[in-house]
Amino acid sequence: MSKRILLLSLFIILFFSSCAVKRFDSPTPEYNPETDKYIPKASTLSMPIEVEMATITKAMNDLLKGLIYEDIDYKNNGGDNLQVRVWRTKKEITVEGDKDLLKLYIPLEIWAKYNVDPCAICPSIEKGTTFDMDIHLQTNLKVGKNWEVIPTTAVTDVKFITAPTLSFDVGVEVIHIPITTIVKSALMSNMPTITTGIDQEVSKSIPLKKYMTDVWDLVQTPQLMDSTYKAWLTLSPVEIYLSPLNCDKKKVKLNAGFSTFIETKLGEKPAIGRKYSLSDPVIKDKMDNKFNVELPVSIDFKMATELANRNFKDSTFQVSKKKKIRINDILIYGKGGEVFVKADLSGSFNGLVFFRGEPAFDTLTNKIYFKDIDFDVSTKNVLYKAAAWLLHGTIKKIMAKNCVYDISKDIEGAKFSVRKYLTGYKYANLLTIKGTLDDLRLKKIVTTEESVKVVFYSSGTVGMTIDNIKMGK
Repeated sequence: MSKRILLLSLFIILFFSSCAVKRFDSPTPEYNPETDKYIPKASTLSMPIEVEMATITKAMNDLLKGLIYEDIDYKNNGGDNLQVRVWRTKKEITVEGDKDLLKLYIPLEIWAKYNVDPCAICPSIEKGTTFDMDIHLQTNLKVGKNWEVIPTTAVTDVKFITAPTLSFDVGVEVIHIPITTIVKSALMSNMPTITTGIDQEVSKSIPLKKYMTDVWDLVQTPQLMDSTYKAWLTLSPVEIYLSPLNCDKKKVKLNAGFSTFIETKLGEKPAIGRKYSLSDPVIKDKMDNKFNVELPVSIDFKMATELANRNFKDSTFQVSKKKKIRINDILIYGKGGEVFVKADLSGSFNGLVFFRGEPAFDTLTNKIYFKDIDFDVSTKNVLYKAAAWLLHGTIKKIMAKNCVYDISKDIEGAKFSVRKYLTGYKYANLLTIKGTLDDLRLKKIVTTEESVKVVFYSSGTVGMTIDNIKMGK
């Protein structure tokens, strides 16, 4: 009896073992690593920079205050017997522009003391006087290779508001001796020293490199364009171009151009990856205010995997009258410029299978999908031997139908971000950006290991206004 029971037990074990579904795991697909690269193209932002003459005037008035020049040695300037102190009066400095020049009109108060030797044995006589005059300067401003400001200032005219006169009381009467010619000659001979001093002060007092470094760093900080979309915009500038200065009576104009990467993102504030250091300016004679932008909108595979598992995980599908498939888990990733779907199945088939497809974009619905999605070749070889019935189109159609991602919100957020950026966006109190943007057009679709990127491009115009110039010693 025990022998019969043993044989029956062995029969039952063998029967169920033969009926059990074996696990068939498909090998990992092969791909070409050379195509698994995405090299983003830097966008070009040509920005006409305008600085109101009132801004420069204020900066010059803040800079040139109080005592400007002093000579208290009679023996200076070939022994001219003259001492001079020069102050800026309480009147405002005025500044005008003319082509590549800044014209400055500086109101001055002059104190002059003259030393007179009447004769060889007579005691010397010192007499002083105070008078007002206007000095007219013109400054040519250039930017050096290391962002240093290089001003070249020259005097164009000197106008006396009150004539300098020395008065001598000789007992019977007071003698007034005009010294306009002497003072003017002394001042003009000292003007190179005065203008060089002004140039040095202007150069020291316009920390253009620090200013540009602050701006350069500031634009690389992600800027929240809209709290509803949670739309962020980040610039990553790599190079800057400058054209020569051009002025009129009201404005100083300077064309600048940025070569920069532009990124938009919805959600949490993006982390700054690589931060670029300020590069030396490249001087160009001409630039317009056109800009061209390459704008990638992406869906990363982590999010795609989460969405797919939301649709598929633990779901059972009838693939034929007698066959059912349960999807236990899904992983979506990119390799070699293609998209792969790794699916863990159980039920009538037990094992791992791989699908592969090419990402595509529907411009009417703004959806990313995988066209021509099919089993990977290695998976097909396994299925031909183990479960050829699975190769029929049902499971492929299920995958194709559910691996679709609507990026309408991302596109609208990206357009909104750039357009808002170009509609009077202010960086602190330093500068304001204004411009226009044409509609986005599809350029290409690329796959990296991290995401599918739908790359759009557009063009437009942009301008930048400097709101505040800080000048200080």
